[in-house]
Amino acid sequence: MPRFKFTAIDKEGTRHSGILLANDKDDAVSSIAKIGFSPISVGRVFSVKFIQNFRDKLPSRDKIFLARNLTIILQSGLGITEGIKILLRGMKNGALKNFLIHFILIVEKGAPISQAFLDFPRYFSPIDVEIVKIGEYSGNLASTLKKWAEDLERDQDIKNTVTSALIYPIIILTVATGVIIILITFVMPKIATLVQQVGGTNVPKATEIIINVSLYLGSHVGWFLTIFFSSIVALIIFLLSSIGKRFLLKVFIKSFFTRNLAMALALRNFCFLSESLLAAGVNLTDALKLMEETIFHPEFKKSIKSIREQIVQGTDFGDAIMSQKALPGYFSGILGISSRTGTLSTVLLVLREYYEGEVKLRVKNIISMIEPVMLIVMGLVVGGIALAILIPIYQQISTQLGETG
Repeated sequence: MPRFKFTAIDKEGTRHSGILLANDKDDAVSSIAKIGFSPISVGRVFSVKFIQNFRDKLPSRDKIFLARNLTIILQSGLGITEGIKILLRGMKNGALKNFLIHFILIVEKGAPISQAFLDFPRYFSPIDVEIVKIGEYSGNLASTLKKWAEDLERDQDIKNTVTSALIYPIIILTVATGVIIILITFVMPKIATLVQQVGGTNVPKATEIIINVSLYLGSHVGWFLTIFFSSIVALIIFLLSSIGKRFLLKVFIKSFFTRNLAMALALRNFCFLSESLLAAGVNLTDALKLMEETIFHPEFKKSIKSIREQIVQGTDFGDAIMSQKALPGYFSGILGISSRTGTLSTVLLVLREYYEGEVKLRVKNIISMIEPVMLIVMGLVVGGIALAILIPIYQQISTQLGETG
C-alpha cells in the first residue's frame, strides 16, 4: 500500500507530522480527519528500498512502551482508540506514532486489532502478531499484552548485555585506530627527516619502511583519509545489507570463538519463544512453524522444521526432538521427557533462565579474551613504531660516544 507523509494540527492547535498507509491522497486526507487532525499538507512518499528498509524499524523500547500502554488502556476500561488518541497527543514523530495512527484507522474500520500489527511486518514479527491474535480471540488481550511486555523486556535485557559488553572493546579499537592514523600521517612525517639525518645511511630496514610509508601518507593525507573513511562507510553499508547480514551470521555461527555462544543464544531463543507462545495459547505445531521463521541459527531452523513435520505425521514431540542430532543431547532429552510428563512449559521456563545465564557468561568470557589481545596488538604497533624511531637515534649516539671515547 502507498505511503503518504502528512502535516496536520489537532484540536488544541498542536502540530503533528507522520507517515500513514492509504490507497490514494484522498483516502489519506480522509484518514487524517478520522483521527481528529486537520490536514495541512499531504504527499506521497517515494524512497529507495534500501533506505526505506533501514528506516522502517521499531526499536524494542518502543515495542515495550506500546505493550505496556495498551495494557493500561485496556485495564482502565477506556476505549482502545480513545486511549490511543490520548497517547498520541504528547508523542514525538516517529515509527511508533505512524503505527498508532494506522492502528486507530484499522480498529475504527472494524478490523481485528491484530490486523494493524500484521500490516507492519518490519515492525512486528510473525510471533508478535500471533501473540496479539491469540490474546484478542481468547478475550484475554490485556493479560496477553502484559505477558508480551515482560517477555520483550527479558529479550531486551539479553541484547543490552551483549551491546554493553561490546562497547569497551569498540572504544579501545576506535582510539587505537585513531592514534595509529595520527602517528603515521601527521607525527611521523615531521620527524622522518630528523631520523634520516641522525641515522645517516645506516638506517634499519624496518625504520626505512615506516619512514617511507609515513612520508608518502603525509604527502597524500587528504586522499588517504578520504579512502579510509569511504571504506568505513562502504563497510557499514555492506554490513547493513542482506548479504552483509548473512555474512556476519555465518561468521558468528562458524567462528571458533563464537559458535558456542551462537548455539547457546539459539537454545535460549527456542525456550523463550516456545514458553511465550504456549503460555499465550498457541498450539505446539503452530508455535514450531512460527519459530521456524524466526530462529536465526540455520541448523536449529532445520531441526525445528523436522520436528514439526514429524509431529504432523503422528510422531510424539519427545521422540521427534530427541531424533535431532544437531541439538545437544541434554537439551533434547530434557524436553523430550518433560513433554511426556506434562511439565513442558515449566521446563522451558527453567531452561530459558539457564541459557540466559549461559549467554551472559559466554559473552563475558569472549570479551575477557578480546580485550587483552587488542591491548597487546595496539602495544606492538605503537611500540614497533617507537622503536623504529629510537633505534637509529640510539645507534648514532652510540657511534658518537665511541668516537669521542
